[in-house]
Amino acid sequence: MILPRGLVILITLWIFAAWWICIGIRPPIQPTISSYLPGIRLFIAALAVGMCVAWPMLRLSERPTRAPIRQVLIDFVTIAVLLHMVIWPLRLATNWSPQRLGMID
Repeated sequence: MILPRGLVILITLWIFAAWWICIGIRPPIQPTISSYLPGIRLFIAALAVGMCVAWPMLRLSERPTRAPIRQVLIDFVTIAVLLHMVIWPLRLATNWSPQRLGMID
């Protein structure tokens, strides 16, 4: 099993860029749940675009591997783990319940 290191780096850069664009580096003047919520919603939409559009485009632009189904599954698990590492801590910044975060996943 070959872990796609390039994909991990690209997805991490996508997550950082989406965070920087949607939420920003500086906190709001009054950091409340309502001030972060629109940015977090936009951030989750940017993550969904990355997973549903950017990753398939990247996969289709590469040369085919000997085991394409296995490679797609490895890619998917890699991306899903990275996204879970980002989505679940959002509960600290919002008042979302674990059930609501589970529905996002």
